[in-house]
Amino acid sequence: MSVKAVRPSLVGHVQLRTSPICSAIWARVNGIRGSYRLPPGWSLNIVMHRRNPPRAIGYTSYDTSQYVYGNMLATVRGCVYAHVYFADGSRRTKAAITPCMKSS
Repeated sequence: MSVKAVRPSLVGHVQLRTSPICSAIWARVNGIRGSYRLPPGWSLNIVMHRRNPPRAIGYTSYDTSQYVYGNMLATVRGCVYAHVYFADGSRRTKAAITPCMKSS
């Protein structure tokens, strides 16, 4: 029996965004060919994490769209990063994790 490695394919990009008037960061996930199509039963999950003070807030999308925004998370004293993955029940894809950023 042979096992064939499956190479992950690029389906989109994760951007961290901030506002000049508030100290908050959120993620935007863009499909690379315009809109992406989620297979039936799958979801796109965006979890924003702050290290100090610790906090995590998630957003789940079942929609097929050109882009999806995650929830905002304030950068009170620490930085914020996004953890983005697709899921189908108990199955999950490998996560894309952004660098930890502070809002200016």
